[in-house]
Amino acid sequence: MRYITRHMSLLQCLRCNCYSMAPSYYVDDFICAPTCPWSPSASAVALWLDASDLSTIVKVGNSVGKWKDKKNSGAIYGEAPLASREPQYGAASLGGKPGITFSKADDTLLEIKGGDISAAAVDWTIFAVYSSTDWLGVAGYYGGYIVGRPAAISTSLLLYDWAPAGGATETYGYWSPGGWVSCGVLASPTSPHMAVFRLKSTDQATIRDNGTPITACNASAFASVAVPVDSVIGNSNKVATNQLDGTIGELLMYTGNSTDSEVEKIEGYLAWKWGLEGSLPASHPYKSQKPLRPWGT
Repeated sequence: MRYITRHMSLLQCLRCNCYSMAPSYYVDDFICAPTCPWSPSASAVALWLDASDLSTIVKVGNSVGKWKDKKNSGAIYGEAPLASREPQYGAASLGGKPGITFSKADDTLLEIKGGDISAAAVDWTIFAVYSSTDWLGVAGYYGGYIVGRPAAISTSLLLYDWAPAGGATETYGYWSPGGWVSCGVLASPTSPHMAVFRLKSTDQATIRDNGTPITACNASAFASVAVPVDSVIGNSNKVATNQLDGTIGELLMYTGNSTDSEVEKIEGYLAWKWGLEGSLPASHPYKSQKPLRPWGT
């Protein structure tokens, strides 16, 4: 009977195709813990771009013409306006993992098409896994704009990651109708890292880097903004000169503000997926174990 119980547990695990095994009291026996890795619900995300999902990337060679949202069967997508402005896909361009690389030199960007991410002004929780490179090859200039706005719409989100000339640290910030806001700094801008931008109109905006809160933004509150169609990824807008010099692996944008536990769970998912779990602080709930869900759910 014990053999049959063990055998059926293994079958459950194999059906899940993502099982964990732990030795029981008996050396020659195993107990299967039928759990599967947790991942975010696509229906809850306003925009989800994932460079590890090749089914969402339309490219010729490595030139990316379109990067589709993982939800709504890609009805919303980022599209380069010209072939000459297409970012580049690399299977190992983000710390040995897939990424989409944007270049200031080539003025690359992707315009949001197919619909609004959010037509109304809202608060945001944004997760980004990316790295920056020297801006135009000039040491000390890093980064650029991760999310930009349509040229003629001043009430849309601008989200940047920037280090000034000779700067050893990198400044996170954003623009809202209340003006420019600079946030905390990151000590290693060119390494792959995970940033969380929590922008809420009822409280001070905050930034988290690799699961650790960093210096709060220097404004009392964030003015809610929209991210409508024709907003851009990898540039401040379609004609400006603040392009991103860097590589994006994954970008998730949520309207509203997630709870601390929800943020930590998504951080755990991203960290283990992109090899950043070692950078999480010791106190992080997913430092030693990726988020899991019960088998069958």
